[in-house]
This record gives sequence, structure tokens and C-alpha cells, in this order.
Amino acid sequence: SEQAYNRGKKTNWLGIWFRPKWKFFRDFIIKRGFLDGYPGYTICRISAFATYLKYIKLRELNKNEKE
Repeated sequence: SEQAYNRGKKTNWLGIWFRPKWKFFRDFIIKRGFLDGYPGYTICRISAFATYLKYIKLRELNKNEKE
């Protein structure tokens, strides 16, 4: 989040909502994480959640900048 913030990247609520879903879809379907079974599913969920947290933190950093 801090690296993206330092590069001037911003996000909005649509990005926060969409990017974790895309990350899960890409990892689980496109990169065939489903072939690993339940462990693959768990890894994809954790990765998607980490993406969600990253963009929430980025939004928070940008919000604090405005104040």
C-alpha cells in the first residue's frame, strides 16, 4: 500500500470491491488453483483478502493526505 501510495496511485470503492474478486478469479480459475483442491481454494481466498486489505490501506492513506 505504501509503495502504491508513494507512486501516487489512488483507488475508489469500486476498485476495493472489484480487485479482490478479480484476484480470486484469476488465481483460482485462470491460473488453475482449483486443481490443488481445498488448499488451492484457501490460498486464493487469503490472497484475495490480502488484496482487499492493500486497497483499503491505500484508500486510508489517500484519505489522510486530504485531511
